[in-house]
Formats: sequence, structure tokens, C-alpha cells
Amino acid sequence: MDNKNRIRRKDTRPTEIVMCAMKLFVENGYFETNFQDIANEGHLARSTIYLYFKDKKSILKAALKKKFEENKSSLIDLNQDENDTFHERMAKILTRMQKITKDEFFKRFCIMMTELSAKDPEIAKIWKEEIFDKLQKIWASMCEEFNLDPKYREYIFNVLYSVFLMSCVSSVCFGKESPFMDFVSFSELTKADIQQGKFDWMLNHE
Repeated sequence: MDNKNRIRRKDTRPTEIVMCAMKLFVENGYFETNFQDIANEGHLARSTIYLYFKDKKSILKAALKKKFEENKSSLIDLNQDENDTFHERMAKILTRMQKITKDEFFKRFCIMMTELSAKDPEIAKIWKEEIFDKLQKIWASMCEEFNLDPKYREYIFNVLYSVFLMSCVSSVCFGKESPFMDFVSFSELTKADIQQGKFDWMLNHE
């Protein structure tokens, strides 16, 4: 391997390790997966992993960073048209979020994080900081230009992402027999309400 290829491989190694780990965490379980399993999956020495990550939680944190970067444009940060109205922006967000709920791996990843966070407060803190705090910050920035009252801004955020997360989890747990509305149906109803102006009362509050 020449020096150029060696440098390229070194640059991509952390991502390769994270992708192998994510696959094993979701398929076999976080607690059931060790560094040797990850090394075997990635066809590398276990000692190589320690060059980049001190423990599994540091890999999980990197995995959350990766998932956020992969999905933030769909979840909230849209390369938005500055001429969008609030209604148009909301409709775009809902449409993009619908697409994510079709990703089975993403949904299983959500279930894994929910279970881990219930068992380990440190993991819950990592999930909050790497995903939800970042989403809230971008969401607040997006809503600011529309002069949306902070309490309504928080209300919409909580409804939108709570239903999204519950839909991801319940669709895997219950399949077509889920007792909860799927996110696609929720989105279509919400978009219809937006189009009919049912959210207008939240706008332009001081």
C-alpha cells in the first residue's frame, strides 16, 4: 500500500470502526458487543480501535454524531428557501421526516438508544447532547425568523419529534398492528391542518 492510500485509510478508519460497531450494536446488542467483535467485523486488529476510541461509549457517541450529520437535513436543517413561509417550511420538514421512518436500520437504532438510555443515565445524557439539544438549537433558529412565541416553538418541537420517535419505535415493535398512528398518517393530517391555517394562531406573538 503506497503512502497516499495509507493516509486515506487512516483518515477513514474511525468512520469504518463506527459503522462496524453500529451494525453490531443494533444486530447483537450494545452490551453483548465487545472490541474484539468490532475488530473482527472490520477485519482489523483490536489494538487499532484503541488508537481512536477509549471505550464503547466513545464509539456510541461518534455513532450518534454520524447519524445526526446524515439525517439533520431531513430532520430539520433544510437548505431552506429564505422566502418560505412558516407553513411551507413545516410541510417540507414533515415530508422529509416521513422518508426517514422508512429506514429500518434507523428505527432499530432508535429502539436501541431508548433501551440503553433507560438503563444508563450517561448514555441518555450523550443521546440528549448529541441529538436532541442540537435539534432544538437548529429548530429555535429556524423559528426565530417567523417570530414564533417560544412556548409554541417548544410545543411544536415536542409534538413533532415525540410522535416521530414513537412511530419509529412502535412500528418495529408492533408492525402493522401498532396501536399508535404511523408518522406518515400523522404528517399528512398535520400538513392538511397547516394548509387550512390551523397553526396561524401561533404566529406573530410577542
